[in-house]
Amino acid sequence: MLDERRGEHCLAGWQVRCLELLESVEGVEPALIIANTGRESSFLKRLLRLLFSRDLPFALYSRLFVRAPCLEKGGLPKSLEGVPVLPCRVTTRGRFSQYFADRDLEEIRRRRLDFILRFGFNIIRGGILEAARFGVWSFHHGDERRYRGSPPCFWETYHGDPVTGAILQRLTERLDGGIVLKRHSYATDKHSYARNLSKALLAGAVMPAQVCRDILGGNAGYLEGPPSPTRAPIRFNPSFFRLAVFFCKLAARAFGRVFRHLFLHETWNVGLVHRPIKSFLAEPGPGEVEWLPEVSRWLFQADGFGVARSGGGGTIFFEFFDHRRGRGEIACVVVPGEGGSAVGRPVVAIREPFHLSYPFIIRSGGETYCLPEAGGSGRLTLYRALDFPRRWKREKVLAEDVHAVDPTIVHYGGLWWLFFSGEAPDFSLNLWYSEDLLGDWRPCENNPVKVDVRFSRPAGTPFVHSGTLYRPVQDCSSDYGRRVYLMRVRRLEPAAFEEEPVGAVEPEPHSAYPHGLHT
Repeated sequence: MLDERRGEHCLAGWQVRCLELLESVEGVEPALIIANTGRESSFLKRLLRLLFSRDLPFALYSRLFVRAPCLEKGGLPKSLEGVPVLPCRVTTRGRFSQYFADRDLEEIRRRRLDFILRFGFNIIRGGILEAARFGVWSFHHGDERRYRGSPPCFWETYHGDPVTGAILQRLTERLDGGIVLKRHSYATDKHSYARNLSKALLAGAVMPAQVCRDILGGNAGYLEGPPSPTRAPIRFNPSFFRLAVFFCKLAARAFGRVFRHLFLHETWNVGLVHRPIKSFLAEPGPGEVEWLPEVSRWLFQADGFGVARSGGGGTIFFEFFDHRRGRGEIACVVVPGEGGSAVGRPVVAIREPFHLSYPFIIRSGGETYCLPEAGGSGRLTLYRALDFPRRWKREKVLAEDVHAVDPTIVHYGGLWWLFFSGEAPDFSLNLWYSEDLLGDWRPCENNPVKVDVRFSRPAGTPFVHSGTLYRPVQDCSSDYGRRVYLMRVRRLEPAAFEEEPVGAVEPEPHSAYPHGLHT
């Protein structure tokens, strides 16, 4: 469904992207363009209406400051050339509600559409909502549980909320109370409304294609789920006063960012907790932490992974980052048995001409492997220990042309599973699988399987407790590596993935490192 103005069909860049992703799904093809051909008011009438409305301040702000390629209007993509167009005129009741004529509804039903994707009209109600098999799908760029109304994604930036939401919903008669089909959560860009909006528009464009894959795979029971029960207040475009406050907030945030960059120095370290990881399910606080000694103010240690040694003690692998070079290497220290402390200066185990971090350790078939993050290389490379812990060789490239953040592997349910995130700032979750660790790895069809800045990015070794798989994840909403959540995996299949948070591990407020917990 789209609007027709001055005889032309117009779509924004993000909408064209959405249709391209839909076209990539095998078995999905466009069948009908439902065009709003209602007569547009003259330029003079529209100008006068705007001048005397509450929308004038935001209209001026949008015109002057909100510039993004994904918002630019253009024609229809080539994939829609030749698709029949059904011109429709709607009846407006109240201020915004639009209803289709019976004749148009009859023609739409005759086409036996699977779904209708709304890119035009206003608030549609009535028989059109049930004219297609799976209803009318519409985007709401905002978390409907907190923000309804307009403008999309603005009030999150205004208030400095850590998270900006977006949903694809199956429309019902209730405003912003549709059946939620897909939900995304992004880190709010607190410095630019244009960037915050663009991120939600472009990242959310994949949602209709994902719902189609779920339907084709028999995993779309949520289409008949309950509507959103939201009672959030309906918001309106900001006034001149609100926009003035908004500009002051942006200026203060910009000053704070410059101050932090010039005068504050970020430091991470690796700590050892002497208890099993599964104990965090019942006791989420880290408790007593044994920190590795700091080497210098220019070097920090992060992303710790341990390898136990029979008889006690073991080896800790971690990212060894040099601020002066802006590059990390994989280093290790040995921990003696009998609860002894880590000793000696870190020793570099894996060095490459590109940045390395997150040295995920895997033991399989009597061998020890390491899968570090190496985004600069454009590939995922598995290393095998030749002389543990200091000598390693490249064993196998698991994936080419991929920027994988914090790659994490686990064997569960008879398959090997690879979790990794996409690039910053939102770290959507991607899932690959293989029958053999050293075999061929394949991406799941519906990647990314999750887009939620709070619950996506891996944060250490998954573990099984009482037959259930648990996955530590990073909450990067308010700050990078703010806390770690423990997620209970409810469903893990090549075509479906579900999990839920069951606990949070917070940094110790009175420790030497009180501001974040990364893995």
